[in-house]
Amino acid sequence: MQFELDAARDTYYVVRELVLHHAGGANERSLATVRKLCRAAAGAVADRECDEALSAVEQHAAQYFSGRPCTDWTRRQLLRELEWFRARLYAVEAIRPSSP
Repeated sequence: MQFELDAARDTYYVVRELVLHHAGGANERSLATVRKLCRAAAGAVADRECDEALSAVEQHAAQYFSGRPCTDWTRRQLLRELEWFRARLYAVEAIRPSSP
């Protein structure tokens, strides 16, 4: 289980870096990366609240990387959902039993 949580945390860091180092606008490659990472993390963690946060990340990323005018609000929402996902990972780690 620890491997899955670590992989999910890596998703947080990679997506966060993409958002912080990209000003928004059309970027299908970045959007595809975000979607792939979010779906892999959701499958690895298998937690409803993580799934909801990752779904919101995908939705905001679709706006952010769409090429339509992007606002700071969209970027902040995307980063906020990422932070919620990261916090939820710590909660999942705390409540699930450790593997021997």
